Formats: sequence, C-alpha cells, structure tokens
Amino acid sequence: MKDREIANQIATIDKLKMVHFYHLFGENGPLCGILAYYQDRVINLCNTDKHFTELFERITKVYEREAAAGQILTDEKTAEILNRANAFTDDAFEAKLSGYQQEQAPMMLPKAFCSVYIRPIIAYVVEALYSGHDPVSAGEAQRKISFDTHSGQWFGKGILDGIRDGKTLHFPYLIAPSAGEVYDILVRNVLADGNALKIEITFGYDRITVSYYDSLCLYEGSLQYRMEQQKSFVNHELRQKGEIVFTAETECPEIDGVVPTERVLAFLAVSAENFSACTLPWGDVVCSASVDGTEYRVMMTNKNDLTISYLLCFRYLTGEEEAPLAFGEYSFRLYERSDITELHLLEMEQPGSGRFQEKYSGKYYK
Repeated sequence: MKDREIANQIATIDKLKMVHFYHLFGENGPLCGILAYYQDRVINLCNTDKHFTELFERITKVYEREAAAGQILTDEKTAEILNRANAFTDDAFEAKLSGYQQEQAPMMLPKAFCSVYIRPIIAYVVEALYSGHDPVSAGEAQRKISFDTHSGQWFGKGILDGIRDGKTLHFPYLIAPSAGEVYDILVRNVLADGNALKIEITFGYDRITVSYYDSLCLYEGSLQYRMEQQKSFVNHELRQKGEIVFTAETECPEIDGVVPTERVLAFLAVSAENFSACTLPWGDVVCSASVDGTEYRVMMTNKNDLTISYLLCFRYLTGEEEAPLAFGEYSFRLYERSDITELHLLEMEQPGSGRFQEKYSGKYYK
C-alpha cells in the first residue's frame, strides 16, 4: 500500500472495535506494534513503519472519544497504555495558564528569534567541516576556525562570520522552520565559494537530531543528542563520498546549580531540586527531570538579556527496558527579557496529545 493510501486510511479511522498493543520477539522485545480493527477494516503497523506514530496518535484520540461507550475490546496492557497517553487534561492546563493573558499575535516573532538557538548548531557543524574533527573531541589545539557571535541576523536570515588563518570568512545562512520543531537551513560558501551546505535539525522528545550534507565536497554528517539512564550523550559522524572521516561520542558534562527559570518552574509546578543539567557541545543547556512518570526536558539558550526556554513534557508509555515509546503531553517556548515575557505553545512531533494539539498549540500568551 502506498504512503498516501496508508495516511488516508489512518485519517479515517473511527468506530473502533478492537485495539491491541504488542511487542515483537518477546514481552520486552525491541519492536512494538499496534493492531486495530475498526468499521470492517484492519490496520497493523510496528514502530519501524513510517506511519506508526501517526497511527498511534490517531488511535489514542479515537479511543478517548469512543471508549466510554464500552464497545472497544482491549487487553489490560493496551488499555493502560492508551489511558496514559490520554492523561493530559484541560482543567490542569488551564490552571497553568492562569497567570498569562492570550494575545492574537506574538511580539517575539519565532522566525526573528530562531537563530538564537539554531545559529550555535550551525557554527558547530561548519567548524567540524573545516577541522575534519568533532569540535569538542578535537580540543582547542585542532580547531581551525573561530566565529564572531555578534554578527547580525533578522527573520532567519543572517551571516555567520568566521576567522581562519587570519582570513575573515562570511557564511550567509537561511533558516526555514516547519511544523513539529523541524528546521531546514541553507548555508553558503562553506569550504568553497558558492558551496551549499544543507542542514536539517529536529527537536524530538528525548533527542535532538541534526543531519547535513554539502553539494561540492560531498560531505555528509549526522549529529544526535540523546539521554540514556540519566546520562546525556552526543554522537557525531562525518563521511566524505561514503568514507568515514570521523566518528565521536561525547558525554555531555553535568553542571551543578543550573535549573530552569522561575517562570518555567512555576508553570511546570516541579521543584528545582528534581532537575539535573548538562551542557550541549554547542553551548546550550538541557535541564531534565522525571516526576511521577512525567518527563521534562528544558533546553535553555541565553543571549544578552534574553533567555529562551524550550520545553517538552512527555511520558514513556512503555518501560525503557522495552521498546520505549514517548508520547507528548505539551510543549512550549518561553521568551523572557527585561521588558517582556511571552509564552508560545508549540505543535509537537507525533505521537502527542490530540487535545493539546487541537486546543492549544499555535497560541500565544503574555
């Protein structure tokens, strides 16, 4: 079945009769799947299938709406997973918003400020290409380029200025945000005049993924932040024409005394002592907490007197010893400056709370 046909089938699922969530290769197997019987049709996907998260999100939404009628067959494990996925409630979230006032349009336009947290990643990738090493693993002695952090930019367009061997280099860039916190970036003049470096950055529940390639020198790289057992790592691999240039895994150093801002803590209603923090290789800070089965990730970026906090609140619906399935409850970006505080509720990657996506994502508050 073609991708479009599968997507259309998922979009029309209703009148559920049976749902079964299962593991392949044993109870704690590395793969999980969903089997659903609805109307007079059956759909069955596992988490290696392209549309699995889309299916799971649709099933949870329909299950919440139709389960009260008592006509959906499920086993105890499946019902537990679906009920946990629908834990987000309007009343609790409205209480969090009680200190904010909704506004029709933001003062802190996302496209105007996205470079604050995207630009450091761009610089990290460019540095890796010029040095032929992962910047953190290589150390200061092998770094071959430095950057001016004060170069101007506006609405996702800017120039990254660097100095290499006493020569000033200029890298014009364009950042194009899309739904679900995915960013497509085009950087010019990297390694050679006119060369085009393309970067895609995706902010996921428990990871940040960066992929990049250039058109002239045929470099291709991947960079991924992930958290495992309360430790944070960044894996970086660079290839040229299919041959490995380097691979590196860096454990992100933990830092003491750093917690989310007071407004973020107040919104989450989570104590500062629950958070641990680490520094990402490009300079940003990630604060993490796990409280009563809910996971919190706060990525913080500071520039001048502006602090941008990007939060993901999610749950693991299956245990980490199984095939962990993260399900989003809500997400926001909070802009805090001396003259303004603004809250942007964001669209999440799939799977996530349908109620939050429909009622809150895309709204702005001050």
